[in-house]
Amino acid sequence: MEKKQAGLPGFSIRNQRWLRVCEFVVCFLAFEFLQRLLGNQAQFKMIDLRLVFIVLFGSLYGLGYGIAGAAAQTVSLLLAYESQGTKWYTLFDEPANWIPFIFYFAAGAVCGYVRMKNRENLEFISEENQLIREKFLFMRDLYQATLQDKKMIQKTNSGQ
Repeated sequence: MEKKQAGLPGFSIRNQRWLRVCEFVVCFLAFEFLQRLLGNQAQFKMIDLRLVFIVLFGSLYGLGYGIAGAAAQTVSLLLAYESQGTKWYTLFDEPANWIPFIFYFAAGAVCGYVRMKNRENLEFISEENQLIREKFLFMRDLYQATLQDKKMIQKTNSGQ
């Protein structure tokens, strides 16, 4: 049985997951294009578009997409080093070369965790709100029933 997302009639969770994966791939390719197009401009040497991609997907979709973004951008960075003539296995000889890879995964994990934690808090607050609403409705019905009983008792007492 498929769950359906509220607000999107006929749009199942499975379809939504495929849409997110397609978004991920298209955005990854767009960021790679931007990285190659803008990579040699001075102001864009200061901005790591790979890190922007990781933060974007980690913040939008959670931990899994943040880590997947970090893994995809790690492969992209390895290929960029390879195209510059640096072999990927020589990168790991010097610990200073590990910094971008560590930051990619750390940023993906932190942004994904924050998104996941915010979603859990929102679900908890929504459940709490629903419980309070149910208690309020119960108390209102109880109050209405008590008022009706009081009116009935007053009618019977005034009729005697």
